[in-house]
Amino acid sequence: MASNQRQEELDAEAEALTPTLVSEAFRSAIATSYLAVPINVEVSLAGFTPVPAGNGNRIKGAEMSAPPEAGHADVLDYSEVGISVTSPDQTVVGMKWEEVAVGLRWNDGRRTLIGSDGMGINVYPANWRRPEPLVRQIEASVPAERWVPMDDPDELSGQAPQPAQKPAWVRAASLRRWLLAMLTITDVLVGIYAIFGLVGVTSGETDAGSIGLFIFFATVFTFSMAATVGVVIQARWARAVCIIAALGVSLTLVGLVLGIPIWILAARLRVRSAASSRT
Repeated sequence: MASNQRQEELDAEAEALTPTLVSEAFRSAIATSYLAVPINVEVSLAGFTPVPAGNGNRIKGAEMSAPPEAGHADVLDYSEVGISVTSPDQTVVGMKWEEVAVGLRWNDGRRTLIGSDGMGINVYPANWRRPEPLVRQIEASVPAERWVPMDDPDELSGQAPQPAQKPAWVRAASLRRWLLAMLTITDVLVGIYAIFGLVGVTSGETDAGSIGLFIFFATVFTFSMAATVGVVIQARWARAVCIIAALGVSLTLVGLVLGIPIWILAARLRVRSAASSRT
């Protein structure tokens, strides 16, 4: 099919197809076809063998890593020769530009490259730092006739241009910085109260009130520090510990000023996932 055919022409071609023509086309294509199935679905069809997870063809060139907030830990390499993606388990999917059999293009910026060996690479520009050079290299290196638009090419025409939005991982990083700032302030203030309580108890103030206040501030300080560490390392339990710390500090009137923002920010905290750029 020519890339400039209109929908009416494509519909006319489809109407002209007969069962015999479809059958002949299917028989000629089945020998070199790939069957895509959902992940973790077992398939045993005669004539089909599983495609390996990777081909080991890592490209030497510019190396790109994703920020933690992007949701994956893949490493992407590209150059004038080709492109490759290496996953955390060191599985590599790579291809030279001339080996790209087809490129799929979406209006939201996503690109999927499928090699002649069936390997595929998904490229979401918003999931990488400074993706502009990468996108330019892909567009310049994959022949125009191998691109297939996956959206209606006219979908965005006639619409007012939308203002550029920050990628999701950038917004998540900003939220995490604010949460860390609020937790750090809480660590300092509650830590000071805990130190004063410890000094009082060790100086002989062993009444129930003094000991109770010391235990309270020491406990809140422990949870606040744990929450700070959890947010820094992006642990899956960070959100829960942040909420517990916010609850503890909010039991004091002054602590409400810190506890409420921590509650709100922790509820919106994005948890790292294990998504990959490989298809």
